[in-house]
Amino acid sequence: MASALKALYDEYVGVDGNACTRCPRLVKNRTQVVFGEGAPSADLVIVGEAPGATEDEIGRVFVGQSGTLLDEYLAYFARDDARWLMSITRRMTSGYIPTDEEYDQIRDQLIETEKIYYLNAVLCRPPENVDPSKEELAACRDRLLKCIYAVDPLLILAVGKVPVKALLGKDIKITSDRGQVFDIEIPGVTGGIRYPMLVTYHPSFVGRTGDFNSKTGPGQMWAQDLELAFALLDDARALTRDEPRPKRRKWEKK
Repeated sequence: MASALKALYDEYVGVDGNACTRCPRLVKNRTQVVFGEGAPSADLVIVGEAPGATEDEIGRVFVGQSGTLLDEYLAYFARDDARWLMSITRRMTSGYIPTDEEYDQIRDQLIETEKIYYLNAVLCRPPENVDPSKEELAACRDRLLKCIYAVDPLLILAVGKVPVKALLGKDIKITSDRGQVFDIEIPGVTGGIRYPMLVTYHPSFVGRTGDFNSKTGPGQMWAQDLELAFALLDDARALTRDEPRPKRRKWEKK
């Protein structure tokens, strides 16, 4: 973990996993603070809403059902030199269900090959999975912005209305604004730094609807947004680093 992220981890998580006490309702409900994980100098930062039951239990972000679904579809668009990811996703599209160890490997390889960092808008699980309050989002916003600044990504992917509200400071309609790119400003040492933020559905919403067949269903729209995220990421890598654009699997639209 890079030094800036380590300092934030120590401040908010600490030795016992419960250092932050800014939000009384969340402190009372949580098992532990769930910080984030991934490449410390990531190209893509994925921001979710709040820890769910599984995340709260084991202290890792995006590892419940919604996180599993997210990683499955991120892996679908794996670059052609990530051969194991391409192989496992081909099997999954044919109905294969990976083991827990294989899911861990999918996450590890996504982090390694695509340089991803996973975060949530708030660090602690709200009671009964309700949305964090306005005050709770505000209390955790400084930490969120500092984490993004420490990672310094090429692109932010905000999944769901909660991270969008935390980062933009206002509500938007995900159904109409998904697939759109917004500029957000993160405070830096010498001034604000602007980052592009792509908005899409939260994977828990996609999982609940189960609609991957309709041309305008959330599943189709979500997959197309993830495909766009990688296209934007490849464009940014080519522009800023002169990296060749990798070959990727195309989404097979229904």
